[in-house]
Order: sequence, then structure tokens, then C-alpha cells
Amino acid sequence: MRMVLVSVVTPFLLLAQMRPQTPELRQEAAREIAQLSRQLRFTDTPSAQRYRAVREEVTAKIQARVDQYIGSTVKPASLDPSVVRQDLDFLLTPESFDPEYSGPPFVAAGEAGNARSLIVAYMLVRGGTAVNDSFVTIRGYSGVNGHFQLVTSNSVDFEGYGLFAAELSSPSPAEQWILVWGPRFGFNGTKLRTRVYAFDGHAFRTVWNPRDVLNGKVIVAGNGFSVEHLDEQHYYVEGVPPYTLHDDYTVSQKGIEQTASHHLSE
Repeated sequence: MRMVLVSVVTPFLLLAQMRPQTPELRQEAAREIAQLSRQLRFTDTPSAQRYRAVREEVTAKIQARVDQYIGSTVKPASLDPSVVRQDLDFLLTPESFDPEYSGPPFVAAGEAGNARSLIVAYMLVRGGTAVNDSFVTIRGYSGVNGHFQLVTSNSVDFEGYGLFAAELSSPSPAEQWILVWGPRFGFNGTKLRTRVYAFDGHAFRTVWNPRDVLNGKVIVAGNGFSVEHLDEQHYYVEGVPPYTLHDDYTVSQKGIEQTASHHLSE
């Protein structure tokens, strides 16, 4: 009697073989990014010259490595923004942010453009001890064939500025809305830039583009936010206190609407 040995592959084993080994991929990506990040800092004239020669190339490589990691490990069907945030914090730390100018990597998930969508924003600390040349990027991904694919990015609006971000409640079910703000590098005092972007799964659209303000601070609350800043007319022209304005904004179908404005007591 002949015995036939049959190899049985259980669903669990098959799933284990197909599932990306995320801890190993994360460690590998972190090592590569750490090696690249060391080239983005300088301490003397020779290292500053080397930095300027490779700055753009190395910055692009780090972004591409982060995009590759997201594309290979984050699945639209099982997307958990908190896990992505933890992974990015692990990959980019300690080069991902300077607490004075940026928070940790920002992650927001949605359903933009009739597909699972993902917005990621982070800062790469670049430059020397007294020279802040850090780089900010805001990146939009869309779910394609079971993976996230980079479809758009914005690194221009906040060139020379820091990065903080918060998710806003979108008035459109087909878009994600985010509030982004950051202080100007090297400014004597605080010069704050603020933007609101909508992501439709294909591109970012600027919803709100106010002028920069001095001594600015952003407060996010409910379905809106507030901006406190110097009243330049009161301070520079009239010389009459109070000097600080508190402006309230809310999200509506029309965009960003100012709902109130008042001076704060000195």
C-alpha cells in the first residue's frame, strides 16, 4: 500500500506568509533613515559644505523611504492612524521635530475621493546648531490595489516655517480637511503662518490662506479653531492697548468663516 504525503497549508500559515514582517521592515527603514539623517546636520565649515552639497538629495531619499514604508506596510482595509503615527515617530525620531517649531509626525485617515485616504505631515530637522534649515512636507496618499500610494505633496507653503497640524471636520464627505500652522525660523519673536487644506484623494486644495501674524498662537477646539495674535494697528500705529486679538473661526460649507474677534486684556 502506497502512502501519499500531502502538504497542507492552513489559512493561518498562508496569511502569515503573505503578511509583511512589519517589525523587521520598521527596524530596517529606521536604520536607513538614521544614516541619511546624519548627513543633514553640520557642526563646522567643512561639514556645512558637505551638507549643502547633499541636502536636497538626502531629503528626497528620506521622503521616498517613508513613502516606501507606508506603501509596503499600511493597508487601507485595516488602517489604524495611531499605529502609523507610532511607526513614523519611531522611523523619524530624533530628526522628525524640534518642539519649539514642530510637533511629532501628523497622521489623519479618511475617505477622500471614494477611497481610503491618508494624510501625513512631518518635519526633518536640518542645519547646524545656530542655523535652522529644517524641511516640512505634507503628503497625501490614496488606497490603490490594497496599498497606499503617494499622489500629492506640498513642501513649498511652509518652506522656512515649522509644522503643527490638526484634523478638521470636513464639510464634504469626499474630502479630508486639515489645519496647518508653524512659526518662522530665525524670526525675532513669533511670526506665524496658518493654512487650511482640503485633500480629495488626488491633490491638496488651499481652503484658507491668511497673511502671517505676529506673536501668533493657534487653539483648536470643536469644529473650529482660534488664532491669537498681535493687533499691529493698535501696537504700531495707534500705540493704544490692548494689543492682543483673539479671532474665532469655524468650518462651514463656504469654507473657513470668522465668527468672533475681540481683544484680550493685557
